[in-house]
Amino acid sequence: MIRVFISYGHGFMPDAVQIAIVNEFPGDVANSPSRMIARFDGDILTWEQVDPMVVTKPTLTLTDDMARALMEELTRHYHGADDSRALRRDYDAERKRVDDLTGHLAFALGALVSREAAREHAVPANPR
Repeated sequence: MIRVFISYGHGFMPDAVQIAIVNEFPGDVANSPSRMIARFDGDILTWEQVDPMVVTKPTLTLTDDMARALMEELTRHYHGADDSRALRRDYDAERKRVDDLTGHLAFALGALVSREAAREHAVPANPR
């Protein structure tokens, strides 16, 4: 299973974002899980076997601005939104529509239940 780990800050680059792309394989009773980390060798992405109990250097280190630009492009690629803020606005607007609909339905149901309860407990008029 491929997983991504992110850490922030790095000695000479306090605004750095470190990204480790890791492929983990479950082990059996005799063996611990095995782990491979993605490395770049020039333009080629390779996998390097690493000890799962040892911290290794990340796959890549980006400045905060570079990481945000990457996030924006990945968001656009996978979700079709220009940026994560637009996506968040879309989610918030949809949530508001759902909350409004739920509120109207609850009000209508409450009015219906109240009317039925009043009808059941109403004292019939004395016919003469």
